[in-house]
Amino acid sequence: MMLMMGGGAAVLILASLVLLNQRRANSSWSFDLRPNCLLTRHPLLFISGPRTLIYFRKYWNQIPHFLSSHGYEVMELNLPWRNRAQRQQHLNHFIAQAEAQGLSLHIIGDATCVPELRELAAQRSSAVHSCSAVICGNSEHTGGSTLPRPEDLRPSLFRVNEVHLPDAQLVAPSPSRRWRLLLAFHNWLTQPEKGLDPVALAIPRVSNPQAVAQHYLNLAISLAESDVKCSH
Repeated sequence: MMLMMGGGAAVLILASLVLLNQRRANSSWSFDLRPNCLLTRHPLLFISGPRTLIYFRKYWNQIPHFLSSHGYEVMELNLPWRNRAQRQQHLNHFIAQAEAQGLSLHIIGDATCVPELRELAAQRSSAVHSCSAVICGNSEHTGGSTLPRPEDLRPSLFRVNEVHLPDAQLVAPSPSRRWRLLLAFHNWLTQPEKGLDPVALAIPRVSNPQAVAQHYLNLAISLAESDVKCSH
């Protein structure tokens, strides 16, 4: 009897987590388009960080849709959930295919993707035009987001460019405690070098998605400026 009750509780918890992910993935927010944005010559590729049942669907929420609505070519790559070696292998395979097709990509990850981005940048593949890691809460950067200069995004440098967001300015007015606790447990399970930050991913009810999205648009414009500089 106790075993059946325990199994029932586990099923209930699993169903609750799936439903929570479903609701988050289906949530949307309205936004106005910023006119006359300079577009990148190369697609933007968003890669997923480590995932668990707590956070697994639609890793980047509405950010890719927001950028594609502005005219950018946006791609998303879901990497294996937690195994580092498998994640890197999957990413390397995708990049090898892109290189064979003559593609060049601006690759974007959050703080949890830094290990994969470092290894990818070191490979010096022609398919990797730039690697950017979006990071929140850096004490050295306050008062606004810090974007790499377009000249620092040249592919010949083969490094991971850190994009720092002012997370204190981008949190929701009344952030969801439930999501904060769940994501803290998610980070404990995945044990990344740097934990998943809900602001960097524009998670509803924890961040201000519209404000976060503007910083990603600024990043895309900066990448587009680097494309122009590299073409001369």
